[in-house]
Amino acid sequence: MNTNSNRWWQGVPLAQLAERSSDNFLLLRHLAALLVIFGHSYDLTLPHTDADPIALVWPGHKAGSFAVYLFFAISGYLLTWSLIRRPALGRYIVHRSARIFPAYWLSLLFCVGLIGPLFTQWSLSDYLSSAGLLEYIVDNAIPIGFTWNLPGVFLSNPYPEVVNGSLWSLGLELRLYAYLGLLLAIGLVARRIGFTLVACLWLGHALWLDWQWVADSHYSRFLTTVFLIAGLAAHWRHRLRIGVIGVIGTVLAYSLCVGTWLAATMLAVSIVYGVLWFCYQLPTLPFPRQLDLSYGVFLYGFPLQQAIAAVWPSLSPILMFILASVASAALAWLSWRWLERPVLDWVQRHERIPTAASPGNLPLAAENSVLSNPNQG
Repeated sequence: MNTNSNRWWQGVPLAQLAERSSDNFLLLRHLAALLVIFGHSYDLTLPHTDADPIALVWPGHKAGSFAVYLFFAISGYLLTWSLIRRPALGRYIVHRSARIFPAYWLSLLFCVGLIGPLFTQWSLSDYLSSAGLLEYIVDNAIPIGFTWNLPGVFLSNPYPEVVNGSLWSLGLELRLYAYLGLLLAIGLVARRIGFTLVACLWLGHALWLDWQWVADSHYSRFLTTVFLIAGLAAHWRHRLRIGVIGVIGTVLAYSLCVGTWLAATMLAVSIVYGVLWFCYQLPTLPFPRQLDLSYGVFLYGFPLQQAIAAVWPSLSPILMFILASVASAALAWLSWRWLERPVLDWVQRHERIPTAASPGNLPLAAENSVLSNPNQG
């Protein structure tokens, strides 16, 4: 067996792969954003059913939830890897804020100012003067806790009232960003042993809750586990090899644990490993490196699907997916072209140039991924 085959099957150290100048993270984020729309297409049309194709073959999971798993694995790895190389709290806060809030606030304005007036069953004057409108704006201004409905909007939809149900995962991810910032402030993120101890404390707590069969509300425990395991992969990159044998092994280990209290943790391990294999070991697939529509597709997908369902509630899920994907991609492009990219460019222009004493630059692909990644979910 030649050297290339050995590298493919037995794997390459993640530390070596992470220095590459190209990867598939950007592509995978776009695929995950589209997968969210695909999964919701089965939830938001008549007859209401949870049986999207992934749910049919993988009981207990759906296409949308699997997409969120991918988002958290990508974020946990790339953010930790970025902070290992550049453990600067101010830079971290500025970059995360610039990536999350402008596009999010624009999507909030879109829902309040366009979707609401077009689809409310109230008169426009009653809608605009409603206390519920102000409550929606105030409660959703910071994406942590949410109000889901606007006055009179989508009342007759197959999935009634909820304007943007995708945001729940963004709230959890923003909290994880805050916790990561706290660890950065006390000097633990860039320290492998310190980060590992904190992560293992959480993972031990999560395993104990799983052993007790304590319900995992809104997947928060599982998604935090995914995020931290991905962060551990970044820290232990010199010891971790990424190859086909590892993919087969982690999937097989998860399969053997299904139905036990170890299933969630082994699923998290297999997802993180699979993401790293897809992004680093597969040939880099063609994708515009300076175009990131994934966040916009995530933000606009659900409200556009609800708008389509309000007009055509019996639309087939596949047709819903096609229409919503095209429409959300169009809005995402406008958001990227006129808001997100200009904000990120401004941040980069005003960022202090690293000195010789700085921890060093990230590989170009990883730096672009970190700067462009909102979450997502």
